[in-house]
Amino acid sequence: RQVVGATDQPAHVVASGRSAPFAVIACASRPQMFRSLTMIEPSRLSVSEPVGVRSPLMARLLRLSLRLPLIGESAYNVVVSRRGLRFALRRRLASGGAQVSDDVLDHYYAVAHQPGARFAPADTLIDDQGTTAAEAFAASTTPMLLLWGQRDPARPVSEARALRESRPGTELRIFASGALPHVETPDAFIRELLTWLGAAARV
Repeated sequence: RQVVGATDQPAHVVASGRSAPFAVIACASRPQMFRSLTMIEPSRLSVSEPVGVRSPLMARLLRLSLRLPLIGESAYNVVVSRRGLRFALRRRLASGGAQVSDDVLDHYYAVAHQPGARFAPADTLIDDQGTTAAEAFAASTTPMLLLWGQRDPARPVSEARALRESRPGTELRIFASGALPHVETPDAFIRELLTWLGAAARV
């Protein structure tokens, strides 16, 4: 409502990873605000995908811990320290992290340290949101594009193809990268995205 709804027309929205389920749910609840939705290796959009922590009690305890002012904030800050972020990025990049430049690291660090940033990761521990996102993805009529890295060590392209099959009309672009094509192959990423957005704008 504050960002997309403040524009004069529906917006083209791009989301990545664990932010994608939130975008899908928002798109399903307010489709008039979305012109299109592009997702970079989205998580938790398949009902068969493992979601959060398996034990509901453990998930709620972890969520509560992350939300505590002292304990939760301290634990979160360790994970999103510069060292923690560099380690996490290196695990997801096809090249072993050679392209984790200081500029990229600075961006991820700034985003991770916005006020209240730790609350969104805490909420992904709860199973309900994943089921809702999967259902919203399957039912949405908004034009959607999936962007995937061919050399992601954790998530094979077969996941992307399964998502596309679960929702007819979803388009897929595959890059010679790991999990972050916008970081590893930015020129190809921008070219494919702008081409697709131009087509989606005419739908």
